[in-house]
Amino acid sequence: MLLPCRALVSRALTTPPPLPPPLSTPPQPPSWSSANFWNSYYDRKAGAASFDWFTDDAALLQRIATATSPPNSNTPLSVLHIGAGTSSLAELLHASLPPNSTLVHTDFSPTAIAALTARLDATLDATLCAKHQVVQADIRTATLAAFNQTAPFDVIVDKGTLDVFVHAHSDPCFAQTLATLHELLSPTGRYIMATNDEPELRFDMLLKHGGNLFDLSTMTIQNLSDDDVEISLLTLKPKAA
Repeated sequence: MLLPCRALVSRALTTPPPLPPPLSTPPQPPSWSSANFWNSYYDRKAGAASFDWFTDDAALLQRIATATSPPNSNTPLSVLHIGAGTSSLAELLHASLPPNSTLVHTDFSPTAIAALTARLDATLDATLCAKHQVVQADIRTATLAAFNQTAPFDVIVDKGTLDVFVHAHSDPCFAQTLATLHELLSPTGRYIMATNDEPELRFDMLLKHGGNLFDLSTMTIQNLSDDDVEISLLTLKPKAA
């Protein structure tokens, strides 16, 4: 029997659309705490000589590198570059440090470490650059022994490492990494962090998870942003014992 047009419209309005079939496996967020994830990530970047989070602008990267050394200082420094990946910041750090400094690049991914090692071996002039190591390590649990260090570092440089934990909503990893960095850093050292988060938001995270470790009252913020990218450079010092 044919239904009146009005009845068809009424049925169309009251009958809910069919539900899509259920997914056999719900989509999962990327496992950013897994070495396999980062190995796959850098495998996909294998054709590029380098890869940088936030920006590959050489001028901006140079400003980050320059911040590691006090102006006009020839005092050698020991510097730890965390989450190095295959960033071109590596070479800029070498060129910016005072003579006889020591520089350690580290990353979670063996794939990234192999690529960075090969590139630095091919491009650096050992007679002009800081003594360096490239070490695969998990910065959440690393010790000085992992980097063949007998004394804490003068400077730790971080371009985007803590950002990964923030955007992965992993407060435990954020807190664990801050605690490790505090152990790796000299009591008079500096932790230099480049982030594309709002400084106020990053301050809140630092207060929550590192307020007992770092002196946030002396934290400095330098705006490195340009028309294409928002970057802030935060410099922190450990709290006095």
